[in-house]
Amino acid sequence: MSVGDIVMVSIDKMASECRINGPGYIGVSLHEKYEADYMSLCDEYAADCEKEGKFSPSPGDVFSYYNKEDGAWYRARCLSNNLAALIDSSAVVTMTSDCRSLPHKYADIPEFSCFINVEGVQIGDNVKCTLKAKLKDSYIVVVENVVNGANVGEGELKRWCPEIEYPVASVGPVIPEILRPDVCDKSRVLLVEATDLKRAFIRSSELTSQRRYDSVLQDVVLYGQSGE
Repeated sequence: MSVGDIVMVSIDKMASECRINGPGYIGVSLHEKYEADYMSLCDEYAADCEKEGKFSPSPGDVFSYYNKEDGAWYRARCLSNNLAALIDSSAVVTMTSDCRSLPHKYADIPEFSCFINVEGVQIGDNVKCTLKAKLKDSYIVVVENVVNGANVGEGELKRWCPEIEYPVASVGPVIPEILRPDVCDKSRVLLVEATDLKRAFIRSSELTSQRRYDSVLQDVVLYGQSGE
């Protein structure tokens, strides 16, 4: 979209209900440039979804989802192992097994749900937003109530980006590697402890190793004496 364009937005949900932290709302946006695309999602999209194979989504994937609550197919984005955002319907749902691959011809259609933050509106309002200025990832918009024509003020309009819980690979504990003196055949060593014939602890008796060992012992004693 461009500065000066007009977008109609229906205010549907609080942003906090749709995995967005902070104030604002989630609504469905309609722009005359994409009216035909929106109508295709309402008409032939359902029949095309039935032809696709079953799909097991991972967080971040976009796919087709059959919502049993209203008996309709929606484009959806997987948010976690059990949640999905209906990107054209301003809703977060708990997923069932009714997931299909997204037909290719619908992959490039813009998402119609959006985030809007403006004071003076409430859920159920229909507003007309005139794009005033482009920011990095949003627009400053001038908002007007469609029903009574009242000027609501300025606000922010941008893509709805609900939080996605990407899986984190489990990492086992890292055991630090400690450098040890080299001990080989015919090395001079001190026997420290021998619990049985298969288990013995030895320490190098080389002068350099002995001095390093004595230094460590002294540091431990001094640390213990200074501790509270």
